[in-house]
Parts: sequence; structure tokens; C-alpha cells
Amino acid sequence: MNYYFLALFLLFVGCSQEKAVQNLEIDDVILKLSKQEKIQGVDQKIIDDAQIMLNRSSSYGYKLITSKELFQIKTPLHLLDVSLKGNYLLGHIQNSKNFTFAKEALPPHEATQWDPKSGSLKEFQQKLGGDKEAIIVIYDQGDYPLYQTGPADIACMWAVKLGYHTVYRLVGGFAFWKERGFPISRETPKCCE
Repeated sequence: MNYYFLALFLLFVGCSQEKAVQNLEIDDVILKLSKQEKIQGVDQKIIDDAQIMLNRSSSYGYKLITSKELFQIKTPLHLLDVSLKGNYLLGHIQNSKNFTFAKEALPPHEATQWDPKSGSLKEFQQKLGGDKEAIIVIYDQGDYPLYQTGPADIACMWAVKLGYHTVYRLVGGFAFWKERGFPISRETPKCCE
């Protein structure tokens, strides 16, 4: 009986480590694909997911940013977490604001109409700020498969549609940020209480 639990534990740990390696690889693959560099020794599914994300971001006018790139930015920027408020309160990237987008993943062509379940378009615009030239980084919990359009993608599309010029989607969302060991906060910024 103890061997059974040990085998399950080892299987779980092995799968978790494999997923972590894949998640780290996708950051590198996205960077290499965006620079049109050759990619070797990487699972084709990871390459395909990265290409889908790059194509979607290019089609809708926003860019992708990895956790490492975001951590290294020293210039002021606006961070917007579009997760459910409860998830946001459990942990988020420091100084990010929260605006909950509807949880359902939608194909991009269905996200062209504002979903009132997400709140008002005016509230969303207030969270983004008035400076259309500011760097804006939008992320969600990262609980959707990378090839699927999630809340962060839809929020990025809307930010671009509203005229913001420098919009980024954080690859893998908050899940990748935490997985890489970058600092998290449980404090609610004064703007969002």
C-alpha cells in the first residue's frame, strides 16, 4: 500500500517538473520566434503554442512579454490583473490593479462586443489610466492553455481598441510569474480598495 502512494507521489512530482520545464521553454521559444531564430530540441507542441500566441498578439496589436522581461523593466508602467477579485486578493504582482474580465475563454472574433459581465467599459478605461502612451501589462491567472484566448488576451484587445499604444500580455500570467519565483503581493493598492 505504501508503494502505491509513493508511486503516485513520484508520478505527480515528475509531471509537475515536466510542466515547469515546458513553461520555462515557452518563454525562450517566444523570444526566439519573435527574433526569427532557429529552434532546436523543443517539443513541437511548445513551438506551436508559442506561434499561436505570437500570431494572435500580432493580429490584435498587442505584444507579449515574459515574466523575466517584466521583472527587468525599470521604467514606470501600469499593471492590470484581469483575474477574479478573490484570486487577485490571494496574490498578484505588486502595484497591479484589478479589473475582473468574464471568466469564459472566447474565440477572438466573439470578443469584439463588450461583455457587460466584466463591468463597464468606462471602469476598464479608468483602470488603464488616461495616458495612451504608457506601458500597460495585462495578465490573468494563467489557467488557460496557452493556445486558447483567455481574459488577458481579450483585455489586451480592448486596450488596443481603446487607443492604448504600448500594450503587453504577460505570457503564462500570474502562474508563470509565481513559478519563476518573482515577488508577489497580497496588498491591495490604494487605488483599488
